[in-house]
Amino acid sequence: MISGSKLPPPRTANELLGADFGSPKSKGSSRVNEGSFDGPVLVAQGILDPLNDARERANMLEKLRPGITVSRMDAGHCPHDELPATTAQFISKWMETSMTCVEDGQ
Repeated sequence: MISGSKLPPPRTANELLGADFGSPKSKGSSRVNEGSFDGPVLVAQGILDPLNDARERANMLEKLRPGITVSRMDAGHCPHDELPATTAQFISKWMETSMTCVEDGQ
């Protein structure tokens, strides 16, 4: 990083993936914005997360578009802290699969 450079403002996962879940204009559908990231994505989702409806969120993200993989773990809000070895296994397996698909042009 260059000294003194500014970072872009933080964006939510929905913004990064182009989803428009929950806004009044998107009731009943999910809209995808132009310029959104369309590469492979791994979501490490703790299904016991007390801060949101984790199962429904995982289902919505999975259905958003091809290339999004959701790993459901028996953990809460921070599965990477609660189950680091399991998270690492999911990431390793996903990297092997998704990078092979990218190299093959899929």
